[in-house]
Amino acid sequence: DSDQDSKLDSNDESLDSDGTTEEYTLDQHHPFQVLRPDLLRFAYDRVQTWVASARYAAPPEDTLPPRKRIKRADWRPCLVYLEEEKETRDPELVIVSRFDGYYHLSCPFYAHDPDKYKDCLQHHDLHSIEGVISHLERHHKEPQYCPICRQTFDRAIERDDHIRQNNCKLSFSGEIDGIDRSQLLKLIKQDKPYLSEQTRWFLILATIFPGAKPAHSPYLERPVEREVSMTRDYWDRHGMDVIAQFFGSRNMVDSGQPGEEKARAAL
Repeated sequence: DSDQDSKLDSNDESLDSDGTTEEYTLDQHHPFQVLRPDLLRFAYDRVQTWVASARYAAPPEDTLPPRKRIKRADWRPCLVYLEEEKETRDPELVIVSRFDGYYHLSCPFYAHDPDKYKDCLQHHDLHSIEGVISHLERHHKEPQYCPICRQTFDRAIERDDHIRQNNCKLSFSGEIDGIDRSQLLKLIKQDKPYLSEQTRWFLILATIFPGAKPAHSPYLERPVEREVSMTRDYWDRHGMDVIAQFFGSRNMVDSGQPGEEKARAAL
């Protein structure tokens, strides 16, 4: 298991906003804080206009090897790929389809129960299978709990102290939510990068929820889900430009003070 443990510890989520990199946040008393409502109103129409016209699709299915999902740093307004040549009178004519982005991956817990796990849609952005596994490890690990009464604890030492007291009653009620370490190691062990992204995702889902009805898709394809992903993509690419336009509309030029650029980005 040591090899699997090392993979678990080094699991890379660099392509996902769900990563561990610490981001700069504004102090609650920073003067820019009062600008947030106005900035949201300023940006809203721009985002909605783009979302209404943007075209998204499932990533191309490449089996050997799977196509890397686009990095946000390399994202372009139009991603172009060639469709399979279709029957036409001109044998040299190749149909070109244009898309503004690819559907983002869904958290398997959210796909299984969207109402219960809606926070995963609202607060986490997944762009790779590696990112999905890291997300599961970070946000869906089974809590420490007593195997007798099923009470949950924040720390293992608290659970152990409780068990040593030996004064609880056997209980079979109370759902323990999350995946245990053996499941997590199984996810990593069975994951094969040469498989398609969809196949890898459905293997994860089947491991977490064996026997459950399969989700309709690994991707955030429903209208609200798609709009959330599109908004994130737009802001990743154009957010700083929108912020600059907002400050420009108020004649608030960059003073050059240390940390001002970070403060603007944190908005």
